[in-house]
Amino acid sequence: MICPCIDCRNVCHQAIDTVVEHLVIKGMDKKYMRNSCRSMHGERRADMSDSGETKAYYLLKTAYFADDCIPPPSSTNSGGDPKDCEATKESEFRQKLRDAETPLYSSCLKYTKVFAIMALYRIKVKSGMSENYFDQLLTAVHDMLPEDNVLPKITYAMKKFLKVFGIRYDVIHACKNDCILYRKKFEKIESCPRCIQQLRVTILDVYLVPLVDDLKDLWNEGIEVYDAYLKENFTLRALLLWSISDYPALGTLTGCKVKGKQACNVCGKDTPHRWLKFIRKYVYMGNKRCLRSGHPYRCRKAWFNNTVEEGTAKRIQTGYEIYEVLKDFRNDFGRPQDKESKRKRADLLEGEAGPSEEYEESTDQWRWKKWSILFDFPYWKDLLVRHNIDVMHVEKNLSDAILFTLMQSSKSKDGLKARKDLDDIGIRRHLHAEARGKRTYLPPAVYGLSKEEKFIFTQRLSKFRGPDGYCGNFANCISVKPPMIGSLKSHDHHVLIQNLLPAALRGLLPKGPTIAVNRVCNYFNRLCQRVIDPEKMISMES
Repeated sequence: MICPCIDCRNVCHQAIDTVVEHLVIKGMDKKYMRNSCRSMHGERRADMSDSGETKAYYLLKTAYFADDCIPPPSSTNSGGDPKDCEATKESEFRQKLRDAETPLYSSCLKYTKVFAIMALYRIKVKSGMSENYFDQLLTAVHDMLPEDNVLPKITYAMKKFLKVFGIRYDVIHACKNDCILYRKKFEKIESCPRCIQQLRVTILDVYLVPLVDDLKDLWNEGIEVYDAYLKENFTLRALLLWSISDYPALGTLTGCKVKGKQACNVCGKDTPHRWLKFIRKYVYMGNKRCLRSGHPYRCRKAWFNNTVEEGTAKRIQTGYEIYEVLKDFRNDFGRPQDKESKRKRADLLEGEAGPSEEYEESTDQWRWKKWSILFDFPYWKDLLVRHNIDVMHVEKNLSDAILFTLMQSSKSKDGLKARKDLDDIGIRRHLHAEARGKRTYLPPAVYGLSKEEKFIFTQRLSKFRGPDGYCGNFANCISVKPPMIGSLKSHDHHVLIQNLLPAALRGLLPKGPTIAVNRVCNYFNRLCQRVIDPEKMISMES
């Protein structure tokens, strides 16, 4: 194989043992990733994304061709030994895999037979093309290619080829109002039986039903697979451990309300909420109860909501407790047929959240919108952790809020309405809006940057140059004159809040805001370490 060490530089062919020795002693060529010869080592370009079908095919290829130097078994004895039958099946399957690696035609370097078939079949499914028209397309494409091409001419041959590798598409039609999927008992009906009802629940679970059914079969019955190393079949079982999403998606998936009076999925009906009459939304100012007993911040009235916190954090509900609350919950999926016009936020009053609810606000069921389909798994209520919040979503939202506040942009949370709400609550009197004639004056806050400080801050960020692949180019998203910060990607916010923000703000803010920003950045930096100390996690939590 081609050796990618510093001396050979993807030019010299060496034995595998020699290549390993060169890489250990001399090291890898730094230009290896930019060299086209890396495809000789089984690697693909980074910009070529794999579809689900491609990943499934590569999994099969890896299982049966982990060592390409070993030829497929060729013994096909006709005896009655079960081992000979398994060897025959393995030989046939290996031959089919090698047939799939055949180039589309002799001089084609981009497409193999399997990738060409999957690309065309994906177009058929996404466009809803009938088999008749697709057969005509295949015939036309086959005639356009060189004579030695291996592309099938009919859809049946293509399906038969893909079936060997377990790659297929099942088209399932849905109700126009997202009530049901036309499958199983609804497969042969022509109209939706639920459209005549008044519907009110989100429709994500309707489209999760086929996936959940497959996962239940994979857990209850399993699937028989072949172990290429042990040369025997075994039953493979799998389960869904948890989900990873941002907070709004958590509410959609679990059915728990994530806005309004009971927006906290832990506190539930005991969520400490307050209605801001100028911004016209709920805020949640009881986070001090999560601190340990005796923490100095519990007594800081002026820093927070002008109260001393004496409560304690509520315990997270177990899966079994949630199951008991929701076991009698009735789901009605679909979109409302008579949709009322959406009211603006300025027209909402305190306590208004939408249509009438089936349960009382004081009950545990009030904060739930549906029975989650994930509880159909027999093991789901027994899992210790069922849902996770994606930390990069949290970092992005927090980083955006900090940047908007520092730069005093139009998206900043520190506006006229926020200052009026501070006056209404009775805290931070030095920030209250002042009426001066026909104008309103907003006193400057210590956490806002001046024009000169904005220039220095943006200049520091724009001049940052990280290693290749470390993050995006900040200079493309940051303007120095005028000082503005554009749209950064999630990973750029991840790098910014963990590494760059404390350094870029050094000497620009007073001591108090600087300490606050540094503590937030250090918190996420410790949270995302490769090696995590459980004792530090406990101290960070309290």
